[in-house]
Amino acid sequence: MVQYFKTHRLLVVAILSAVGTASPSMADDASRANIVITTSGGDSAAATPGRSQAGATYRVTARVPLACWVRLEIPLIAQEGASGAVTEACNNPGGFMVMAAYRPLKAQESARMIYDDQTLDLAKSGTQLLRRSSIATIKRVAYRIASAQLDEPLTLSLTIQPI
Repeated sequence: MVQYFKTHRLLVVAILSAVGTASPSMADDASRANIVITTSGGDSAAATPGRSQAGATYRVTARVPLACWVRLEIPLIAQEGASGAVTEACNNPGGFMVMAAYRPLKAQESARMIYDDQTLDLAKSGTQLLRRSSIATIKRVAYRIASAQLDEPLTLSLTIQPI
C-alpha cells in the first residue's frame, strides 16, 4: 500500500449560535484541533463561556490531509484467467493515476489485462497506466488477465499518485 500526504486548505463559513461551540484552545492552538476560527472582521476569537455568540459570523479554516492508497485483495500475478479486485482511494480534488510496475517483458512475451472494464496490453517497458481519475473517489475495481504468453511468472505491483 502506498500513501501520499499533503495539506489542503478548506474555507467554510459557519454561523455559530450556541455558547461554547468552539473552545478557546482550538483558536489558540490550530495544530491540535486543525481548526482556526476568526471573526468576519479578521480578528482571532473563540466563543467564550458566558459571552453570547448568537448570530456571529465566523470563518472556519480546516486543513485536510491528502491521502491516497491502493489495496489488492490478492497478489496480482499475470496468469491467464486470473482475476480479483483492487480498492483505489484518493481524496485529491484533481484526481489520481493508478500505475502497474512489473519486470520488463521479453520480445516474445505479452499479457492482456481487463481493468475496470478497459482492455490493456501490458507495455514491454514494465510500467503501465491502469486508470486515471479526474476526481477524488474510493472505488472497488475488478480486473482479469485475459491472456498471458509469458516465459516467467509476472507479478504486478500497483501504486497510486495524485495528479
